[in-house]
Amino acid sequence: MSFIRTSVSLIIVVFVTASLVAVYLWYNFKAGSNLVLVVPKDAQWFYHFKTKQIRNKSKGSTPVYLDSIANKIASFSAFKNVKNPSDVGLVLFSDIVIFENNYGRYLALSMNSESAVRNFFTQSVPKGLTGGIVETNPCGFVKANGRNMYFGFKHKAFVVFTPFDSSDNLKNIEAGFASVFAEKKEEPVTALPAVNAFYKSECDVVFYSKNSNLLPSHGVTLDIARLQVMHAPGVKNFNSITCFDLFCTPGLPLNCGEIAAATKNGTVAVSDQYINLTLKSIYHYLNQL
Repeated sequence: MSFIRTSVSLIIVVFVTASLVAVYLWYNFKAGSNLVLVVPKDAQWFYHFKTKQIRNKSKGSTPVYLDSIANKIASFSAFKNVKNPSDVGLVLFSDIVIFENNYGRYLALSMNSESAVRNFFTQSVPKGLTGGIVETNPCGFVKANGRNMYFGFKHKAFVVFTPFDSSDNLKNIEAGFASVFAEKKEEPVTALPAVNAFYKSECDVVFYSKNSNLLPSHGVTLDIARLQVMHAPGVKNFNSITCFDLFCTPGLPLNCGEIAAATKNGTVAVSDQYINLTLKSIYHYLNQL
């Protein structure tokens, strides 16, 4: 009887351990997709670009500007004298999320090790930063020297924050980071039914805007022959060409003449056109930070 109880106990322990390992592995392999959870529900707009997924789908050459975006991020003052940001815990080729709320504009990237990032900023404070880590309730962050730019990190998210308020007021900076990192913050943007539908459909690119009449929210699934677009409910006269209109806004800069040149040959956009123009727009956006 004792032997049976011991055997059952061992089986339970093994089962529980295996389950915990499975959950841990699932979370880590899915961490890139979870990055969008930092975007608050009240965001004015956000763009989620699944770069690793897109690289895997790309055939032949890497999409134009994809490496340029990674190089631009690597050139930020937080990573001066760092040969490869992945060496300090950053993941450049997983996801890119950019968004805006009432506090400012944000760029979110995945981290594979918060401790590595923390050690980097604690022990090897890069040139171009003011002092060391500022510890606040929302997260730890460092400031770019002479620039209105802050680098915050917590759990698996690294966020570059450019506040609209340039006064260096700690209360306002904390509020900006709290809207992203606070444990009891409002629901993430994925709580919106339209946005959630894009993720259930496993779109490669997701764009959302509060002003859906001006900037149609949509999800994109890449295909060699044509662009597969899923649009939010209630958007009238929406097709694959319409999604190019968002590049002509102040938030996502691009020369509108390039849009006309890319779409003049028809009413159906192909994946290469969309990806190349999207990446170029994001690259120009990062140059404004």
